[in-house]
Amino acid sequence: MKKQIILGVTFLITAVSAFAAQQATTFRKEIPVRQHGKEEGMLLDLGKISLGTLNDVEEKKQYLSTVQLEKQRIQNYTLRMVYENAYQLYKMGDYQRAQEMAQTILSIDPNFKQAQTLAKQAQHMGTYGTTSESQVIDAKFQETLNLYESGRLVEANDKLNEILTIQPGNTKAQSWKRKIDADIAQEYARRGEVAYEKEDYQAALDSWYNSLLMRKDDPKLVAKIAETETKLRKQQVEDSMKQALDFYNKGQYVESYAVFERITKIQPGDARVEKYMSQLKNEIAAGYYNAGANSYNAARFDQAISYWNNAKKMGC
Repeated sequence: MKKQIILGVTFLITAVSAFAAQQATTFRKEIPVRQHGKEEGMLLDLGKISLGTLNDVEEKKQYLSTVQLEKQRIQNYTLRMVYENAYQLYKMGDYQRAQEMAQTILSIDPNFKQAQTLAKQAQHMGTYGTTSESQVIDAKFQETLNLYESGRLVEANDKLNEILTIQPGNTKAQSWKRKIDADIAQEYARRGEVAYEKEDYQAALDSWYNSLLMRKDDPKLVAKIAETETKLRKQQVEDSMKQALDFYNKGQYVESYAVFERITKIQPGDARVEKYMSQLKNEIAAGYYNAGANSYNAARFDQAISYWNNAKKMGC
């Protein structure tokens, strides 16, 4: 069955690759004109694929998950290709069709930031043809500086991304982006230190991972993250152990067992946890067995069977 899944996904990738190549060739020969109402034609309707004779529930979930991931990857690839075509139209001065293609992308993926910027810029250039691109870039730079000086680093960075969408090779924007990226990374690192001092290890890790996105080659930061991950796991295990024992002392064995199971996912192979779980399984199974016997004696046979099945699952 895994072989069928792989073959199916391979077929989808091959089909879309051929589609992309054909579209690229068409663009080189003649600038394509958008056909209204055909946005869905850029994507494959994977919802029509049959699941065949998959019997196992987990196998079906795995198949659907694989197909969904491939569908997303194909969509991203296709939209990126359409965006490149739209940008070429913009550079050639065909602002109307550039805007239309960007809007087509946004109708499928409203969060495609470069398409958002291109659509606005193409509309602006089409409406105010006397405004030069350099004037637009200068205005965006001024906005960037104003945001930066007021400490709004993320917004300043977004504005630089808009400039680089219009002019990818703009060296001034590239230089400023490197500077602001470094400032943002430093701020995330600072927040991480504050959270770490408060022993809020999850918040520290969230901040440090954000910093690491911009400081990929920082060995000290990587070491801090590794150390804090270990401390967070230890903290989670200790908190969960306390909760599990609290449930146990209250006689809530099923709830206690569930917490111990969660601990094994955080820290596999803990001898203490395995011992507690083994003891709990016996006590839970005995409880189900006795409840089943009581139901049987009271002529509640369906209930008795249910209890005994639960006891069987616990190894009784």
